[in-house]
Amino acid sequence: MLPKYESYLIGQFDNIPDNYKPTEKSFCKKYDSDPFGKFGGKIHEYFGLSYANFLVLPRVIMESMSNEWQTKMCDLLSELNETFDWLPDDIDLYVQMRKDGKIIKLIPELCNYRHPDEDWLESIKTDESI
Repeated sequence: MLPKYESYLIGQFDNIPDNYKPTEKSFCKKYDSDPFGKFGGKIHEYFGLSYANFLVLPRVIMESMSNEWQTKMCDLLSELNETFDWLPDDIDLYVQMRKDGKIIKLIPELCNYRHPDEDWLESIKTDESI
């Protein structure tokens, strides 16, 4: 279920090396309790030491995940949108990429969800079982 507005997720991740690739399957550590209080926890841990305020998830990447994963993700996003009316109807967000502090063009393979480049998607997979 899509929210009543067309939304875009935007974020900024400064000082990430070009050769950065996550090595763990999940960035979220498991905690028995919430050590960060009301506003923290696993999401705080996922963002780590970055100053990012938003999470950017390319549609083409998410649509490349299994149907089971997509269902879970959509359920969670629906729950978030049902809990918070966080974006006014007259506001749009957009994504920009930066390298060395300069705005660059978006990576074309990340923008083309209608005709995904399957070879490119396979080349960036870190888990061959997916």
